[in-house]
Amino acid sequence: MDTAFFIFSKIARVFLRVDTWLLLVLLVILLALLAHRYTLARRVTLASLVVFTTLGVVPVGEWMMRRIELTYPVNPPIAEVDGIIMLGGSENLRITKQWDQIQLGDAGERYLHTLALARRFPDAKVIFVGGSGSLTDAFNIEAAESSLAKRLFAEQGLDDARLQFEGLSRNTSENARYAYAQIAPGPDQTWVLVTSAFHMPRAMRSFASAGWQNVTPYPVDFYTAGRWDHLGWTPVEHFWVLNVAIKETIGGIVYSVLSR
Repeated sequence: MDTAFFIFSKIARVFLRVDTWLLLVLLVILLALLAHRYTLARRVTLASLVVFTTLGVVPVGEWMMRRIELTYPVNPPIAEVDGIIMLGGSENLRITKQWDQIQLGDAGERYLHTLALARRFPDAKVIFVGGSGSLTDAFNIEAAESSLAKRLFAEQGLDDARLQFEGLSRNTSENARYAYAQIAPGPDQTWVLVTSAFHMPRAMRSFASAGWQNVTPYPVDFYTAGRWDHLGWTPVEHFWVLNVAIKETIGGIVYSVLSR
């Protein structure tokens, strides 16, 4: 069931992307031309030009993303903590393997703030959670994100005795459930959860569903600034942020309905 859900979610995500919409629009225009439906082709062309130009200028995705990022406060006060949980997702496994040097992606701030918290609370455990979220790794055939994390933490001088790694989970729901099964947290223990701000609402929902208690969200990796700071013709940036915002919005709804 978990593998079927994982594969379905990855396929569904393709059709939630702005670039996929653009491709489908071009296909509709082509079919209309082949069918000699020139009026339809002109109307679809004009409508798509207006829509995609607007999305390339107006920060619609950033507005959606900002609402998600504001769910939890940044830099929350933390008095004491038994463990720091970091969710994977910023690791570039293939390029790291190719060049034998750690390479991180857009969410590298997860490592920066996890390391800072680990040094701030030297007695806390550090738990990295993440296998691979790639569709080609549906059966865990690719090197896990945890292998890269293990190497990075070692290079940064963290005591191996503090570290624990979960390397089989492929999505947020599995992150929470597999980590709970491995760690078996006590009801009186306190935990800090580190992940990207846009990912935190879905992550907290999954951790609550998995049975975790006393978890403080520590959002990092923010993508938005002021309401109009992102206005301008930057279609690649706007489309990318909109893709993520749509994914998290729809994903949050699905996780809520399925209690994941």
